[in-house]
Amino acid sequence: MRARRRAPLIAVVLGACAVSNLEPPQGEQSPAEAWQDSVLVQLADAWRDRDLTRIRSLLAQPRAGANAAQQARFATFERLVVGLDVEQNAFVRRGFVHAHPVGGDEPPDLEMDEVCPVRLVLRPAAGYKLAVKARGPNNAKTTLVVNLAVEDVLEDGSRVSAAVPSRRLLSADVGLTAGKPLEFNVPPPAAMPGPEVKMRTETYSAVLYPAGFESDGVAVLVARILLDPLVLRRFPRGFRAVRAQPLKTLGMALTRPAEHLAHVLVASRFLARDGDAKSKRNATAKLIELLRTGPETAEKTARESLLWLAGKDAPAQRDRDAWLRWWEFRRRGQGSKQR
Repeated sequence: MRARRRAPLIAVVLGACAVSNLEPPQGEQSPAEAWQDSVLVQLADAWRDRDLTRIRSLLAQPRAGANAAQQARFATFERLVVGLDVEQNAFVRRGFVHAHPVGGDEPPDLEMDEVCPVRLVLRPAAGYKLAVKARGPNNAKTTLVVNLAVEDVLEDGSRVSAAVPSRRLLSADVGLTAGKPLEFNVPPPAAMPGPEVKMRTETYSAVLYPAGFESDGVAVLVARILLDPLVLRRFPRGFRAVRAQPLKTLGMALTRPAEHLAHVLVASRFLARDGDAKSKRNATAKLIELLRTGPETAEKTARESLLWLAGKDAPAQRDRDAWLRWWEFRRRGQGSKQR
């Protein structure tokens, strides 16, 4: 009798367990939700990489089974992708341009005191009607952060660097179309280089942080717009003759290197940038000889010049002995190839 009374109770308990195992566990995701979470993770990665094509591909996938929270996150990415499209495709010009009389997109080499006006331009592509709002939610303000980095190279090859950041707030909303870009002048460095400077590099860069942004009258999320940088390079007066014949200039300067270190430095820089492989090798051989037998005062200039010419092939250690070993190793390797 006792066994018969207990049997129904056992059956009820086992049945309850079976039903419970067939239902989705409380607090756990369904397979569809887990899949949508994986898509959202991929979207976040693509957003960090600013990969517009990948984001659009992921957003085009079916969203069956996504829960309310996931749908909200997808909606956020839908808004973000519009802003990313504006950021990447809406402008035919977005950055610094030079206004040197020579013209062209690439800035010319300049003398130290040569005037070269610089402007910042935001020009939309045809068909885009954009607006940058001066203020946004929570009293946010559209901010343009401009940075001017200056690097001076002295006669012995040593470098002196400085950066001058500045912030500019947009005072009023600005509408932008292809025929109505945003433009303004950028001031040059406060001080021109002194006679001790033999080369100067000026790098202009900027980021625009819009407090609000509209495309065709519709608000879009644009977190930032990276502006194309501009690099100006300055050299001593008369540098164009050196640039025209850098290998010849280097050879002449090395006859009396202590008196012509600036010529050694500038000629090596142009050879590294513009020279062919044969010219670079000839120049490297001359500088190695300067390092081996030249005056001690020329050592730093020689090592810096060699570093430009060697580029990524430069030795890890860059003292005098390391450069001499590096050259001997390369010379032997070249000889074995010729044999």
